Amino acid sequence: MNALLITLLALAVLYGMLMITYLYGWRRLAIFTPSDHPTPGTTRVSVIIPARDEADNLPPLLEALKRQTYPSHLFEVIVIDDFSEDGTADVVLQFPSPNVKLLRLSDHLNKEQRFNSYKKKR
Repeated sequence: MNALLITLLALAVLYGMLMITYLYGWRRLAIFTPSDHPTPGTTRVSVIIPARDEADNLPPLLEALKRQTYPSHLFEVIVIDDFSEDGTADVVLQFPSPNVKLLRLSDHLNKEQRFNSYKKKR
């Protein structure tokens, strides 16, 4: 019983020392500010959103993406309309942002090819 108690006590002390080391290291980290990096980002970012019958859910998502702080000339959103029947394409086309684009699968596949696209069938 004493050996078990000594082992647990040693582990508790080691764990406490580890946590103190982590805390010390965390507090030594410099606080990031954008002014520390004067050159703007140069990496283009594309967000691809597959959507089928998502007319109700797309507006809040697109609005949240529009509020991102990444430079707008390097950021695009591509919504892929997967044969929606609820006006999903209209929501995307009417969204007031130049970097939101629509790609309709119906422009590239017919109804028969749609089911051979190796996607999960509903």
